Amino acid sequence: MNNPLISTIVPVYNSEKYLTKCLKSVINQTLGNDKLEIIIVNDGSTDNSLQIINRFKDEHTNIILIDQKNMGLGAARNNGMKAATGEYIAFLDSDDYLPEDAYEKLLNAANESGAEIAVGKLSYIFEGDIKWVTRLEELFVNNERSILIEDKTDKRFLELIRHCHVVHKICKRSFILERNILFPENLFHEDIPFTTPLYLLARNIIVINDVVYYYYLQEKSILRNVINKKKLYIDIFKILEITYNVINQQGLGEYKYILDLTAINSYFPQNDRIEECLSRICIKEYELTWDEFIYISSIASNIIDNVDQKAILHMDAQNVRYYKRLCKLVRTNRKRNYNNGVGASYKLNRSIYILKRKAFSGLRCIRNNGLRYTIKLACDMVKKN
Repeated sequence: MNNPLISTIVPVYNSEKYLTKCLKSVINQTLGNDKLEIIIVNDGSTDNSLQIINRFKDEHTNIILIDQKNMGLGAARNNGMKAATGEYIAFLDSDDYLPEDAYEKLLNAANESGAEIAVGKLSYIFEGDIKWVTRLEELFVNNERSILIEDKTDKRFLELIRHCHVVHKICKRSFILERNILFPENLFHEDIPFTTPLYLLARNIIVINDVVYYYYLQEKSILRNVINKKKLYIDIFKILEITYNVINQQGLGEYKYILDLTAINSYFPQNDRIEECLSRICIKEYELTWDEFIYISSIASNIIDNVDQKAILHMDAQNVRYYKRLCKLVRTNRKRNYNNGVGASYKLNRSIYILKRKAFSGLRCIRNNGLRYTIKLACDMVKKN
């Protein structure tokens, strides 16, 4: 396909129930199929998803199929980006769907503003057709049609970066390629280390006051109930560690406080993740090994210990109290780890080390002064102690 304006990447895994509605919603975009490249990545589906994809592919020349073994959502999106040729890149999950004018509105906003990223509102779908809009609604306090965000200290930017879903936006492909931003693979919560640095790197971001994505919440909730809850829990800590590393690699250290703020305001409070971690509830709740617990608690403690003072200045009173509670939990947890886990290991190793030293000292004394003198010296030392 020659010079598409948008490349839409649709990872698919066992989505036969929703896939037809999803693909129809992107095929029927008012932008027009001549301006739209649709890259479908079949991620090792074992149901009828591949047959549905092939039927659409036979009918539409702007569909590209990548058929791969199951590698997970992050890998599927990365492989889709490698095949993309459009000016902008968009992502669509195979159990969700789009309003028919979503891409036209996002593209017009991006072109008019010159923004590298165009974002729209996201509407959740639950139990059929019940919808409610929560993502980004709070940005439009005066019913503006759109807002252009250029200042990273703007309160609206700090609100925007909390919403790291990748699906309700389009982003210039050249912008992504220049910075070599990719999704982490084999991890949940993979949107965070992809979207966060892109938001921080963008010169400006246009946000439109229109719903551009329908997110089917019920199916994802069911999915999260059957997947490995332990992995889902551990992965948020791994993802935050990766995100901090990406920010440093991209030379964005001056904005670390924004990620600190987002972690305190959003990622940690969700499902009481850090309280479960630092209070050790997570060990029983998620059947963690001691090493797994030490690993995630060290990540959490490191984040809390190194929160930038700028982040604290941007917190409201409630979040300041929450942050102080986390600091107290970190101190308590560190002390408990020493006394109950890490401390026992340390004390054992320390005792072995001292015994070795005493043994070598005794051997030297025997060699230099004889066995009788060494025994007498040892007995005298025992009496003194």
